[in-house]
Amino acid sequence: FHDGAAWSCAVAKLNFDHFFVPALTGPGWHGWYGLPGALDSWTCDGEVFVVKTKTSYYPLLQELTYIRPTRMLSPNSFVGGITSDPLTQNSCHAGWGTVEEAEGTAVCAGITAVSGTGPFKLGDRVANEDGGDDQVDFLSFADYWGGAPDIETLRVVRYDSHDDVKAALLDGSLDAVVGSGVLAPTDITDFVYADGFDVSHGEATQNTVLIMNIADDDVRKTVVHAVDKGAIIEQKLGGFEEAVSQVFSQATPYCGKDLTPKFFYDIEKAELLHCGDCKDVTIDFAMLEGDATHKAVEEMIKADLAVLGITVNARFLEKDDLNAAMTSGDFDMVFSETWGAPYDPHSYAASWTTPDEAHYPVMQTLAPPLDPASFAASIADVLSETDPATRQQKWTTILSDVHEEVMHLPLYGKRIPAVLNNQRLSGYRPGFQQFDYPLAKATVVAGSKTVTVAPGAQSGLFNTVGRLDPHTYRPNEF
Repeated sequence: FHDGAAWSCAVAKLNFDHFFVPALTGPGWHGWYGLPGALDSWTCDGEVFVVKTKTSYYPLLQELTYIRPTRMLSPNSFVGGITSDPLTQNSCHAGWGTVEEAEGTAVCAGITAVSGTGPFKLGDRVANEDGGDDQVDFLSFADYWGGAPDIETLRVVRYDSHDDVKAALLDGSLDAVVGSGVLAPTDITDFVYADGFDVSHGEATQNTVLIMNIADDDVRKTVVHAVDKGAIIEQKLGGFEEAVSQVFSQATPYCGKDLTPKFFYDIEKAELLHCGDCKDVTIDFAMLEGDATHKAVEEMIKADLAVLGITVNARFLEKDDLNAAMTSGDFDMVFSETWGAPYDPHSYAASWTTPDEAHYPVMQTLAPPLDPASFAASIADVLSETDPATRQQKWTTILSDVHEEVMHLPLYGKRIPAVLNNQRLSGYRPGFQQFDYPLAKATVVAGSKTVTVAPGAQSGLFNTVGRLDPHTYRPNEF
């Protein structure tokens, strides 16, 4: 670990004891995905960590890779050290206090330090008056098991606007932008043709979609055929993305089958659907404040729907306010995106029946097999299926039911961009997950070994690295 503590099976078990204490396995805590409920026991057989499940559970290995909560913390960072009691000294955020659930009770004591095993260790943080971070330094870890990074200090910097990010790249004070929502798509196109910069995009492993909380299915069908995705991609996204007709990328496991009808631009079909009733429609489009990409896309969606007399009122909200609107159903349309590898399709789909995102209020209004209880049962059934062919058949049925309900407007396969100053850095390759930025593999070509970066976060522009404890750490906070 960064603090010198040894990695061992006992430490793995200590971490599991804390983040899978019974009180934290419910849907309001770590039960947002299937692993906590599937686990039966975890023990050490010498230095072999033995994990057993209650029943067959096919995504086990995928879910052990999730960044939260199965994130290994140094034993020195637990209150009480290696003998820390998960019931009375749990590493969960101290602000949670005492968690009392039907499954049990846990007292959250927090952690004493941030110490993992990765290529960079946490250095200095410069906080701002809003509770975020203006600057955070990550220091190269000389004893990293994969070899120390060439970058000695990775300096994450907060910027007020996309224009500020662009200006910093151009004046040389910023070395790299990694992630979406940091630069406007048109600016990324400009950097493709600018001297001194390398622009790259990862593979499209997740799809950007709209969730529609609109009761009238004719209106939903009108929307999916009235939006010209190709024009959006060419005019607002630099031509980097690809239009999609299904919720999940067809490169995702179990999602390769073509689903019909195809949800592509067809203005004649949209006019027939809409004018069958010829009523004025106003759509409340809730959106995240500060996401340059979403704003650009919203403008064209608004124009496309206006052709049919549909009015779109965009409502820009801060992250917490947007989350509240989504979970309460206070929206007609909202952006979402599948989670990509290793979460899709099972974890993203399973999350729809928990009250912490936008699918939840939509599904409350649906009949079987898409009401929350029936849908949750279908997901549980497929996750325990041991035969791959039968598993594929079950996923096809689930995805077909979702597709035919037309609760989504699939837009485009999202590719994560990176813009690097090639006079400073080389060797960067995009990661395989949305917030995976493998800068540890980049090489400093010239100048200081301190490298400044502006990363994409769930809020678009970076604001904070968050609390960094295993229970609440989110990849969308870098």
